[in-house]
Amino acid sequence: MATNVTFTVAKVIEDDWLLIAGSPDGDEPYTPFTRWFQYIEGDAEPWTSHETKWWARSATTYFWPGVDTPGVDTPGVDTPGVDTPGDWALVGMSHEGHVEFSFAETIVEEKIPGAGVFVPDAGGWGYVSSIRQIGRFLFVCGAGGQVYKRLASNSWQHMDDGLLQALPIDQRLLLSDMGGPDEGDIYVCGSYPGPAGIEGRLFHFDGRTWSRLRIPEMGHLNCILIESPDSVWVCGHNGALLNGNARDGFRDVSSVEHDPLFYSMALFGGNLYLGSHLGLYSYKLNDAHAKIDEVVTGLTPPVSDAVTVDSVGKVLWSVGEKDIVRFDGSSWGRIDHPDNASTR
Repeated sequence: MATNVTFTVAKVIEDDWLLIAGSPDGDEPYTPFTRWFQYIEGDAEPWTSHETKWWARSATTYFWPGVDTPGVDTPGVDTPGVDTPGDWALVGMSHEGHVEFSFAETIVEEKIPGAGVFVPDAGGWGYVSSIRQIGRFLFVCGAGGQVYKRLASNSWQHMDDGLLQALPIDQRLLLSDMGGPDEGDIYVCGSYPGPAGIEGRLFHFDGRTWSRLRIPEMGHLNCILIESPDSVWVCGHNGALLNGNARDGFRDVSSVEHDPLFYSMALFGGNLYLGSHLGLYSYKLNDAHAKIDEVVTGLTPPVSDAVTVDSVGKVLWSVGEKDIVRFDGSSWGRIDHPDNASTR
């Protein structure tokens, strides 16, 4: 029997293909259970799902080098679930460091050693928060300055020398997200409890060492988006938005009055879109006078929250706790989820 769900994580796979993690409304936050949904627009049965026994924190895609799009079939590859040229997978991660790879024919799960809190192998650093592919590899970051690099199947390596710390939770560096043009040009963002309160932090890895970057004073930073090696976007609490790079520095382009909590970002149609607990916002690229503006979709009811905003090309998607909307560049539409049909 279907139960209403709250969406916690989403990732766009293709313009018409969406991955969403949801938790039943009756579950307490962080209950170790997630229902993963896939929506493929136009299919006779567009919604499919499977379940995991842990709470989802992040999702991404993994493409072996040389694989450009989902569905590529490389001759000679017949071992599903093993990292071989031609493989690609949908990837979900729990805050305790469980990582699920959904390959075309099988599902494989790994555990990042030391990550997490209420797991037997917890190293004392805390939960992990974000998983991303940068260059050829998957990377993960989290509390206590954790950063991991996946070298191969079931092989995760710390790459957080100078960041990692096992301190009381109220003294830890909390890393929220990461991204980079390649493996020798990586950024991580988050926060640190300073003497005056929570302070935003941004670090850069040059292929050898991590260095803290100078940024304007601001609160917690949540998300990193790479437009190009020279244009890196970082957003966070109180409407914070930064743009720049490690070589030239970052400038504060925050310009919004209502102090939204920006969760996520996506590039689409010459604009930077920002998802927040107050709805959708946009910032026009390549405009010296640009301001952060609220997005008016014309939908009823309007978009009131946007946990994830994401795009891979011709369609922009926004997923809130109960809401799924899409924009094709000319019009907005809303997608109903079968478990939540009674919530609106």
